Amino acid sequence: MEKSHQAPGKQVLFNYQIKSCPAKHLAAILDREQIKLVRVHVDDNSCGMYTVLEGKKLIYINETMSKGRTNFTIAHELGHHFLMHRLNDFCQLYRCTLKNMNHKNDPQEAEAGLNSHAIRYDDKNI
Repeated sequence: MEKSHQAPGKQVLFNYQIKSCPAKHLAAILDREQIKLVRVHVDDNSCGMYTVLEGKKLIYINETMSKGRTNFTIAHELGHHFLMHRLNDFCQLYRCTLKNMNHKNDPQEAEAGLNSHAIRYDDKNI
């Protein structure tokens, strides 16, 4: 049986009793998961990064992106968190660019992408 990578996102919505437009609740999800959102100005193709530094969970977001792309990236980075993806051993992060977020050969990126859809939309919109 194939594992559903949307399941953690759907479980988050259920646990937090989010029944309307999940994208409007991303800040509340970050707060309840004790993840700090840090907006940074980056001129390269970086979208976001999930990391744990000294026990603190952080999501860095490129502030030059559109609101829709920002919501997608936050949900995508939350996907890495909820799916408990192994972080890079060297610097304890998972950095996502436009290229690798859509890369079908990277299972963690594919999983985080599917999970982001479950977090951002309810079943009526998928």
